[in-house]
Amino acid sequence: MSIIRPTSGAVETENSLINNELRSFDSRLLQFIEAARELKKRC
Repeated sequence: MSIIRPTSGAVETENSLINNELRSFDSRLLQFIEAARELKKRC
């Protein structure tokens, strides 16, 4: 019985997709934090 492994190209693509999602999530989170800080300054 052989183990079928995805080609390295498929793994690379999946990793880069995950990294892109994490990066976009990080930037949205940072934007949210900055906005919250601005609101605190105004109050």
